[in-house]
Order: sequence, then C-alpha cells, then structure tokens
Amino acid sequence: MINMVSVIIPVYNVETLLRKCVDSVLNQTYSDIEVFLIDDGSTDSSPHICDEYAASDSRVKALHQENAGQAIARNNALDVAVGDYVMFVDSDDWIKSDMIETMVDSAQRHNASVVICSASFDNGNKIADAICPYGSEQVFTGAQVLEEYLTPGRIQTAPWGKLFRRELFDEIRFPPYRAREDYAIMHELLGGSETAVYIPKHVYVQYVRPGSTEYSRFNENKLAVIECDLAIMDYVKKYYPHLYYKVETNYADALRNCMADICRSFVKRRYKKTFLSLKERLKAEIKRLQAEGCKMPLDSHCFAVYHPIVFSLREHFTGIVRWGKRMVKTIIGKKE
Repeated sequence: MINMVSVIIPVYNVETLLRKCVDSVLNQTYSDIEVFLIDDGSTDSSPHICDEYAASDSRVKALHQENAGQAIARNNALDVAVGDYVMFVDSDDWIKSDMIETMVDSAQRHNASVVICSASFDNGNKIADAICPYGSEQVFTGAQVLEEYLTPGRIQTAPWGKLFRRELFDEIRFPPYRAREDYAIMHELLGGSETAVYIPKHVYVQYVRPGSTEYSRFNENKLAVIECDLAIMDYVKKYYPHLYYKVETNYADALRNCMADICRSFVKRRYKKTFLSLKERLKAEIKRLQAEGCKMPLDSHCFAVYHPIVFSLREHFTGIVRWGKRMVKTIIGKKE
C-alpha cells in the first residue's frame, strides 16, 4: 500500500542552505510526496528559491507569509496538507536518500502512528552520529513512548526526525511561540499515539549553526518554556498519572533554567524585573513541592532562590566557559 507523505519545510533566510535541503527531499527513493516550502517573510533570496522549485516540480508547493515564526508556518502547511503521513524538515538540515522510505516501511509494518529515527549532526566541518538510546528497533504503546520521551536522553523533542500519521494533527497545532513551540505539543503527539516505533538509523542530518534559536542568548521568547512545562504537567497528571513523578518538578526546572539563562547570557540587568519575578515564582513552587512531599532533589532550585548572588556568579562563569568553547570551535573551524 502506497501512502502519500506531506513534507513540511519552514523557510527563513537560508538561501545558502535551502537547495541542499530541498534536493535531499526531492531525491528520495520514496517519491509519493508533497513538499511545502513555507517562506516566513524572508529578506534574502529564499522566497525566489521556493517559487523556483514549485515551478519546476509539481510535488512542491510554495507558500508565503509575513514573518510570524516557524510554528505558524508549519500550521499553515498542516491546514492544506493531504498526505497520509506528515514529516517536518528544518530548512538548514537535510535527509538521507532513503529516509522517507525507511520511515514509511516501519509505519506500515507496525501500523504505527509515529516513527522516530536517530540523527546525525553536521557542524559544517564534519558529521557525527548521535548516540542511539536503543540497539535495535523498538515498538512502544502511547504510554510507553511518552515514558521514554519523559526520560532524559531518550527521544528528541524536535518535530524533525519523526513521521506522524496525519490524524494526530486533527486537533493539534503548534502554539504561536517563537521558541519551544515543538516542546508545547510533543507530549500530546506521542501520548496520543496508539503505536510508536523507534528505528536506530541515522537518516536525518541536523545542521548545527551558531545563532539558531536553540543556542541563542536569552530573550523573552524563551519564557514560553514555562507555560509548556505547566501544560505537560497537566496533561500527564490527567491522562497518565502513573508517570507524574517524572514531571512534578518541571515547572521549578523551567523557572530555574530561565534564571540561569539570563545570567549566562549576561543580561541580568536588562531583565532584572523578569529575574526577580522568576525567583518569587520559584520560591512559591518549592514550598508547594515540599508541602506535597516531592521526593525529587531540590538543592539546585533552593540554591537559586536563597543564594541568588552565588547562583548568579556561578551561572555567569558557566556562560563565560560556554562562550570560550564556542569561540575556540569557531577559530578552529575557520583554520580548517
């Protein structure tokens, strides 16, 4: 049985990388695909490249929108996609020639709602494979794959590297966040699946570049992670209460991590009110967790609340070290 796959690629100012990405999708061994290139208000030649592909290949559809973020771009494509499956690819990444065929084959063999693959990482100089958490193909129920997802180091939050049955998105859309929009819904997609499969094959390649959302300095868009963690806690408590112990400190973690990010980014003075608000919220959350008998260690959170000066100095030092490592990698990369 042949199933169409809708491949959704948000595009924003990636003129030097876009062709490699799109070509890797169009040159798949599995050809029954439709490809959406959603230009998110790019100011370089990316819109022209999208239109060029749409004119030369009937499988490609170019959509254009004012800059609103990749969440809205993905949603606009989901609204018109007609594939049996949906796959997301970031416009600066690329996929190996048999990725879609491999993923669809696994989905059909197991009648799976979600198929997850491993990935490789391209820093511009070399490609390194991620460590696979499993040595062989794994088949999970929705509850099992959610538990794996909530266990650090197992399953990536990103929508790339996954094949979803289209029906999972009937009631789900990405929230209009500028950061962590995937984190806001991944638990629902995985928890709502009947069967999920993990295949230990590195068929997706992520290009890691400085300045991406994931590695950029703190800004208010990153505060979205707090609402995401609250949503995850509510979802797990409602539908999978036996897994709640895995997320009971998520809110505290999010508050503490945002405080740390402010310090590491050296913007504490600029976001003084935000930092103090996060501290008060964290203090209240620690009291709630303690009152409910939380067994998770809270030392790092207490350190942030009751020893803010030492916490700030420590995180500033961590930021300096991180910046130094990044500079060394940049210099070495230029020499090579």
